[in-house]
Amino acid sequence: MGWTFGSRWGGVWWRQIRLQIDSSYASPFNVEEFEVEWRPEAEPPLEWTSVGRSDLTARTVARLKPDTPYQFRVRAWNHRGCSGWTAPVSSRTKLDPTVADGGGYGPGGPDKSYSWSQTASEVCVHIKLPLGSTKKDVSLVLKSDSIMVIFRGEVRLEGELFGTVRGLGNGSTWYVERERDHMVLVVSMEKQVKSLAPKFDYWRSLVLGHPEIDTHQIVSDGQATRMLDPGQLDPYQLQNMGLGHLSGGAPRSM
Repeated sequence: MGWTFGSRWGGVWWRQIRLQIDSSYASPFNVEEFEVEWRPEAEPPLEWTSVGRSDLTARTVARLKPDTPYQFRVRAWNHRGCSGWTAPVSSRTKLDPTVADGGGYGPGGPDKSYSWSQTASEVCVHIKLPLGSTKKDVSLVLKSDSIMVIFRGEVRLEGELFGTVRGLGNGSTWYVERERDHMVLVVSMEKQVKSLAPKFDYWRSLVLGHPEIDTHQIVSDGQATRMLDPGQLDPYQLQNMGLGHLSGGAPRSM
């Protein structure tokens, strides 16, 4: 065919995946189009679905299922014909965070693992337990950057947190309560890092490596979360946030 071909896979959003295609042209006079195909990851493998041909190198595959793994492949076309398909590349869509108050759930769904929610300053995890469970059945180890929950000798949650939190008794708490026909372990953690841009205080997952949410979809108090303008805050507020260097002046006395 007279060209070499490669691919790079770009940003992932809720229900859609954006692909970035890189192609090394054998000649500057080549005119190429790219054909993209996709399929859900499954055993046995499913049939491929084409999204058609285009000369665009940035392509978006939309209307996908949230929190679902997919495979993609690409081939190039010009007036002489087409190349072979690239090796399949995998990617996964994210969760819709508005379903669960800015959060999501762990591997296998909320019933098999956990669910979690968040605000800009707090993250809360819920783990279902059998009726009659008490705090004596639970062992919780919470560090600034990791969590481990053991229930009656079984590890129910373990891993590195997406962000850092304050310790138990220093802003974070936990308890067990009844909810209809079962008990729930609730761990409420205060986030340790706050910024002037609340959008960036939201976590993409509770634990690294677990299903991620699309933080672009986060809403707060019924309105889209927006970046704050330091000019809207007085020097004293900025000083309390550790951002006095943005105030342009000394903090006022109280």
